[in-house]
Amino acid sequence: MAIGTGTKKFLNTIQWDIIGYNTTVDKDGNSTNTVFVQLFPTLTMDINPSEMTTSYKQTITRTRTIGGFVEEHWPESLDSISASGRTAMFYNMPTIGLTVLSANDSIAHQNFYKLVTMYKNNGRIYDSKTEKLYGVGRVRMFFNEKIYEGHFTSFNTKDTSDSPFTLDYDFVFEIERTIGEMVIAPPNLS
Repeated sequence: MAIGTGTKKFLNTIQWDIIGYNTTVDKDGNSTNTVFVQLFPTLTMDINPSEMTTSYKQTITRTRTIGGFVEEHWPESLDSISASGRTAMFYNMPTIGLTVLSANDSIAHQNFYKLVTMYKNNGRIYDSKTEKLYGVGRVRMFFNEKIYEGHFTSFNTKDTSDSPFTLDYDFVFEIERTIGEMVIAPPNLS
């Protein structure tokens, strides 16, 4: 059951990266997670999605007992962000221009492929020497002065004839952790 959803047009740009965590346990048995590495260079989307919906969900379980009904409001489900949009045109500079043959060489296609690669990786960390799975980190999304950590649950692309040299896409990103408001220092105007 969704208790709140909202759709908005953006003014900010969306940025992505992947981080890994190192869990340490102190002598009292308390564990702490510390960020130990940024695993993917920060990716800034050329064009923001045309639509973005944030869903907040609660799990409500109603059980009938001899004494009446029992209603549990725990645990909360993961919040999610759904987005859809269109890539920039696959224009290959400076000589070829718009052509299907060189679409893979365009900057817009390469940037979009980085986002697809981030979805396929989805926070997994591999050892560079043995190529074995070392651990699982999180994908981070920076948007509207907040940091969302989580993972992709779906990512779809569609090539349509009504918009040649671009791709339509949509994705769902489940939020495991939201890091509050980022403080941005005002510019020094002196």
